[in-house]
Amino acid sequence: ELVQELARSDGIPAYNAQGVRQVIEEVNALYKHVNATVADSANVDDPAVACPLIVYHRSAVRNKRCLLAYLKHRTGKLAELRWQQGSTVPDEVASRLSAEEQQFFDNYDTLLGDYMRAVDLDLTSVSCSL
Repeated sequence: ELVQELARSDGIPAYNAQGVRQVIEEVNALYKHVNATVADSANVDDPAVACPLIVYHRSAVRNKRCLLAYLKHRTGKLAELRWQQGSTVPDEVASRLSAEEQQFFDNYDTLLGDYMRAVDLDLTSVSCSL
């Protein structure tokens, strides 16, 4: 669901705190189920036990991967925004960010500013395409 939100959006969609929380809860529930199954089972090599364990584990890993892709995409867009727009997040974007994302942007801006001062070069004025 989170990754689909990104696919439907051109910019940065509103941060989906509920969706992020739901994925984390699902991953935790899957791992609790795996741990309980292992604790209750005398033989995890039994295919009747091992197969569901693999499915639950793979589901948890997939959910984590999707969540990380969602967060990576959003932070990538914020870094891109810093290079394109400067050190201020536009109001229409700022209203769609979480507090942590705003903090990421501010920290990234500070880091980039410190680096440019250290090398005495405004890297944002240089245009290049990759």
